[in-house]
Amino acid sequence: MTLLIGLTGSIGSGKTSAGTFFRNLGVPVIEADDATKKAFEFPKTINAIKDSFGENSIKEGSIDRNYLKNKVFQNSDELLKLENILLPYIHEEIFSKASEQTSPYTIIIVPKLIEKRDFYNSVNRVLLIKSNEDKQVERVVKRDNVDKKQVYLILDKQMPTDEKIPFADDIIENNNSLDSLKEKVYKIHLFYLKITNNNLQENKIVR
Repeated sequence: MTLLIGLTGSIGSGKTSAGTFFRNLGVPVIEADDATKKAFEFPKTINAIKDSFGENSIKEGSIDRNYLKNKVFQNSDELLKLENILLPYIHEEIFSKASEQTSPYTIIIVPKLIEKRDFYNSVNRVLLIKSNEDKQVERVVKRDNVDKKQVYLILDKQMPTDEKIPFADDIIENNNSLDSLKEKVYKIHLFYLKITNNNLQENKIVR
């Protein structure tokens, strides 16, 4: 059985870069973003979103993601409504894929892993990618070509990193270069290989 490592962190923390480094080490990486794209294509999801958000949420038979994005961005009730529709499908897609893996461990990238208990309770360990807020903002502004104020608005709606720390089994500080992050990923990769080998010998799962 593959050990499931839930990788999480706030926007701009470096989740995607860390995932790339794990993937380059031959580790299976499953991303919630990919599962979300699939969830938007399910007929049941389309019908549920149409019922909840109206005809304007559907464009040419598909979900109008830009419409939904604008609808939920500054409305927490609408966001929760959308999440309640999507998350069961996303969870099923992610952990169905995870169950097929035969590697010592698998990385599962979920931005709201800690906030959403169904996801948190489905992994064996949590790896938190942690960055200073100024560094996060700098990265997102550069990556998405958006205004700083917009990034701060997003951060204000996310669970503060300090509140996530007690739920993390492992933490990577990502405030420096990509080379530094790559080195830290490699070190924790060796650690995960070690504990999975020990667990196989003892026939038990970590957490």
